[in-house]
Amino acid sequence: MYKYDFISKERRKNFNIGIELLRFILSLLIVTFHMHPNNHNNYLVFITYFFIDLYTSEFFLISFYFSSKSFSSKEIIVKKKRFERILIPYIIWPIVIFVENNIYSYMKSKKLMFSLKTLFFQYIAGRKINSVFWFQFNLIFISIIIVIIRYSLTKNLFFLALFILVCFAIFFNIKNYDSKIFSIYDITISHSVGRLSYSIIYSITGLFLGSRDLLGRINKNYKFKILLFYPIFIYILKIYNKVLFQIFPKFRCLIIDIYIVVLFILFGSIPFGSMLNIKSINLIRNFTSYTGGVYYIHTFIIKLLSRNSQVIRDRNVKSCLIVYIISYLICVIFSKIFKQSKFKYLFI
Repeated sequence: MYKYDFISKERRKNFNIGIELLRFILSLLIVTFHMHPNNHNNYLVFITYFFIDLYTSEFFLISFYFSSKSFSSKEIIVKKKRFERILIPYIIWPIVIFVENNIYSYMKSKKLMFSLKTLFFQYIAGRKINSVFWFQFNLIFISIIIVIIRYSLTKNLFFLALFILVCFAIFFNIKNYDSKIFSIYDITISHSVGRLSYSIIYSITGLFLGSRDLLGRINKNYKFKILLFYPIFIYILKIYNKVLFQIFPKFRCLIIDIYIVVLFILFGSIPFGSMLNIKSINLIRNFTSYTGGVYYIHTFIIKLLSRNSQVIRDRNVKSCLIVYIISYLICVIFSKIFKQSKFKYLFI
């Protein structure tokens, strides 16, 4: 295993080049989706809409996979750091966007774009001002539930309780209760609170897999055998949207869960360590370390750039790449500025 002098011991242990690349690819596709490019014949746009159900689902799995040990233990300091990492962006970015948009709107029309009530709803459900924070809302809510369960039960009962919870979430979705209950609410609630049952499934799946150190076991014993499944997986993808969801519409959440697990295993088992030198690995790490920050700010950056740039307003693939690169550079620069501060969590 390569050694990274500038990476913490825990970070080195969890660092997987394949998963980092998967996070980068998903982050780029999310930016492309939110740009709504006009040219739907472009291959990048085709892939973006083809895999639309897998983006945030995969991120939930990845997040809880690499946090499984912290959730399994009762050490408060580890959980405190996790909550700082996810709460600081959730609290601060909406304020930044709230202030900037109101200043701009007032200068243009003498009217405010957002009220304090809107800001309140942003914190309650993770939407209104920066809609992508529905993901962060789900992440925070599920993390709190898991922590409560962990401190209430022994380790064995903890996993049993999570199993019961995920079974309930699956039943909830199969019975379509999510649509029946939340369809009466507007998008602020239905696309945030209404997604909790799905998010629970993917998050606890990640936690279970992490507790069993799935990638470690695979990379130790089955790494090269797993690669043989790539052609099969690619073939199955051909019928992904057209057949599986039509045949099993009620089991959509389970089909997605299977796909994100397989995708996670396939990327996580690619033997990049055997194919790349340390400089290449460090370069990949530096380029993929800011996907969280890019996700937090990309819709804000789209809005800012759209005010003065026709290129961004054209909503083509070029504009998608520009938004991603600018968001990335902002995250790199400010994460270094706030390197010794907790504000770095706004950008990583």
